[in-house]
Amino acid sequence: MRVTGGFDQAAVLDAAYPPAVRAAMSALKSDRLKLAVARHGIGQMTGRLLAEHMRAGVPVNPVTVTPQQAKALYGRKSSSSA
Repeated sequence: MRVTGGFDQAAVLDAAYPPAVRAAMSALKSDRLKLAVARHGIGQMTGRLLAEHMRAGVPVNPVTVTPQQAKALYGRKSSSSA
């Protein structure tokens, strides 16, 4: 996709990216650090949303529904924007 989109990068960056991300994530083991990085390094809204997610805990019914199941459950018809 990078070639098609015209934003290709050097193979050395492809190779360096996974270990760098693993190192960053292991450094952010605490939720406080994750929130601080999200809030100050990425953006306040991201930090707020991450905090809400962390406070929410596990849902009562932790399943993912398909769009078809959601339509059946909630009765909303979708309209394609394509």
